[in-house]
Amino acid sequence: MSKDVKKQADSVYMLFMPKSPRGLRIDYPELSEYEEFKNLNPTQLYFVWLYGCKSSPYFDSPLPETKIVELCAKQCKMRFDDDGKRQNFLSGKFGEKINAAIPVMNQFEPSARIMSKKLAFKHLRNIKNLTDLVLEEGGMHDQFTTAGGDVSFDKKARYMKMVLDANKELPGLIAKAEKGFSIVKKESKIGDKNRTSTGDTFSEDYHNHH
Repeated sequence: MSKDVKKQADSVYMLFMPKSPRGLRIDYPELSEYEEFKNLNPTQLYFVWLYGCKSSPYFDSPLPETKIVELCAKQCKMRFDDDGKRQNFLSGKFGEKINAAIPVMNQFEPSARIMSKKLAFKHLRNIKNLTDLVLEEGGMHDQFTTAGGDVSFDKKARYMKMVLDANKELPGLIAKAEKGFSIVKKESKIGDKNRTSTGDTFSEDYHNHH
């Protein structure tokens, strides 16, 4: 697969994409493991995602920096006590807590997590294919016989060991697949699937009512 094709395929996935009105720390418990994120309220953490996450629609935008900050602040419905504080924020003076959290958010690599997510499902499929023999009565199968038609207890024992080993791996693989490495499949328009009855996204609805 070429780099361009891979990039296009990976572009349908997003890391830590907001998906409920509860906030990113609730949507993705992994984020609570970082002190820098614990110090932020939901609005601030949403801004950090918009501004610093490599999956954000504003990351690597060709727009001027001040415009990117303005759009991120508007998207997360950042509130300011007065116009002076708003102007300071839009000029890049985010404050100590947000400044500390942005590089932490920026360190996460979506491509590596997308690959890990796909590998987890691939390994599950491989285990299913390898252990999916339909055994006859007495646990027999053609694969357990020799060229002469005799039963090979060695082949049978190896297969049983493989099944037992696979069963030991399954809980960990299932947990990884379910967790999904915090990667979510993106809809055709960000947040459309997660709109409330008012037409707002869940994140917008959260900020409208909190």
